[in-house]
Amino acid sequence: GSSSSGSPPASDEPKLGLLAKAKVLFTSFRPVYWQALAVVAILYFARFDPSFLSLRAKQVMDKAAIPLLTFVNTVIQVALTAPLARIAGSSVSARNRLLLVGFVVMIACNACFLLPYTANMKGMFLGSGLLGLHMALTHSITISMVASYMPTGVVPGIGRISGTAVSFTDLLLGFVLAASNGVAGMLSDWTASAGYGNVGCFLGGATACTVAGILLIILTKFGDLGKQELIVGKVAKGKA
Repeated sequence: GSSSSGSPPASDEPKLGLLAKAKVLFTSFRPVYWQALAVVAILYFARFDPSFLSLRAKQVMDKAAIPLLTFVNTVIQVALTAPLARIAGSSVSARNRLLLVGFVVMIACNACFLLPYTANMKGMFLGSGLLGLHMALTHSITISMVASYMPTGVVPGIGRISGTAVSFTDLLLGFVLAASNGVAGMLSDWTASAGYGNVGCFLGGATACTVAGILLIILTKFGDLGKQELIVGKVAKGKA
């Protein structure tokens, strides 16, 4: 008769060292993931700490009104994020168009904080409103875009990779955000020493959005960011 054992079967999964696991992890990400991450990473150089905005606002408007800037920003972001995310989820082309609009909006936002013509209370409120619109157009959509290209399933030597992919992405973008604050600080010090005030961060933010937009256009046309079939776990509509 056949004998049964209560012990689990021996695993054939290879035992990998740290460097080997890192190599397997990197190779499990497709080129489209790195393309999406590059666009988001460049955009994050426009996502420096809000204290830079408050510092600028203190120079040109009543300090008592500064908390209202955050209120305007938050209301617009909360009201528009969900409907815009639904539009972005309909197709890759819709997502990319909304992101490009969001990049343009952020350039206009930075101009409001940067230019002397808007160095007043109206300019600060306009800039804050545009910032809220930019976040509604891009924040959840960029997170969803990168996540849609992350590997899923089980990778030999590592195991289930979805959680590792999320942690890895968060780690990389955390470093980018830290670097963006450092760059923003250096640019602000540079323009302040030149007599223009602490506005260099906004010049850097507008530049970052311009570069991110150009890169998104290039990768949509010549790379993989325009291909609907590369979205993980989704089937193109209209196909039997």
